[in-house]
Formats: sequence, C-alpha cells, structure tokens
Amino acid sequence: MCDGGRCLLPVSVCDGQPNCQDRSDEANCSQKHKDCGGKITGEYGSLSSPNHPKPYPHQQLCTWQISVEDGQVIRLSFQNFSLETQDVCEFDFVEVYDGADADANTVLG
Repeated sequence: MCDGGRCLLPVSVCDGQPNCQDRSDEANCSQKHKDCGGKITGEYGSLSSPNHPKPYPHQQLCTWQISVEDGQVIRLSFQNFSLETQDVCEFDFVEVYDGADADANTVLG
C-alpha cells in the first residue's frame, strides 16, 4: 500500500521502478531475490523456496530455469506446496512457462 491506500501488485514492489510518490515500494529490498532461483540442468534436480521448510521471506521473486537436452521431457512434481489463503492468486503463486521468456503466449500453468 502507498499513496494514501493505493494497492500495488507484488511484481511492482522492489522492481527498481518507484511506483509510489514516497518511493516506499523500493525501500527495504535487500532481501528480495536473495538466494532465490537459479538454473537446473541434467536428468534430475530439485528446488525449494528460501528458508524451506520454514516460511519464506516477504517480497521474493524466484525464477528457476530448468533445461534438458533435446528430446527429453521435464516433469515437475511438488512434494509440499503451501500458500497463504487468498481469493485471487496475485501475491503467492507459481507459474510455469515454456521457454526463457515469461510472456502470456508461453504460460503452461
């Protein structure tokens, strides 16, 4: 929240662009992206949120790139998945894309 109650989407917080007049959306961003995300290659791999199994920190945007050789298939399996309760998935969510570019045309789910 900023500018007298205006609600920002989480992607606008700590994105390097001030969206609030007081720049409060760009304050305290040192923990964002810390030890979060990476690249996974090969036949097997695993990933987890920061601090797992403890709660993950606020303002995380974890991007994982999973790649395999041509002809191989990637299978994602979630052993444990827990998010805070919300009506619309705008704060905590997982998105899966086909390819390195995260745009609406490549979203798988």
